[in-house]
Amino acid sequence: MKKIASILTICFVFAAVLFDCSGYNKIIRDHLANAENYQSYDVTVTQIYYSDENNGIYQNYTAPDFPCHDIYLKVQFHSLEDISGFLGGTPNPKYSPDEYQFNLMMLKENAEIAASNGLFESISLNSVVSVRASDLIYMDGDFFYIAQLTYNGTEYLSFADGIHNIINRLNQDKSLF
Repeated sequence: MKKIASILTICFVFAAVLFDCSGYNKIIRDHLANAENYQSYDVTVTQIYYSDENNGIYQNYTAPDFPCHDIYLKVQFHSLEDISGFLGGTPNPKYSPDEYQFNLMMLKENAEIAASNGLFESISLNSVVSVRASDLIYMDGDFFYIAQLTYNGTEYLSFADGIHNIINRLNQDKSLF
């Protein structure tokens, strides 16, 4: 009887831990849901692309294509200090800031808002945009989330809308760990 009780207890504890989602995934979700973990940067856009459902990458973009997908901006920072948060430490001073390029991602829902505000007709490669982004990567991605985007004084994506959509996506994409 004790053996059965022990096995049931172990199974119950394992199930509780498994379904609680309190591991790494919860830590990342909590971090990305906290507005204080997003910093503002001025960056130069060096590439705009998206990936379709078949993982095809499209760099020859047209504005109407964008709202159907998550959009990626490859950017260059303008100072080594700005880069340090994305590297998790101090960048190598022998490199200039333009040698560090990072992928920032605008969720499909946020791209739809930005597109409806005319972003993709306004920016082009080498545009300097202001973004508010997290410096933490979610799961195994190679990008950082954009929660706000402004160009030439026009806000194309508000922080309130951006972080709301990021939190919704994180809550939809929960994993067990």
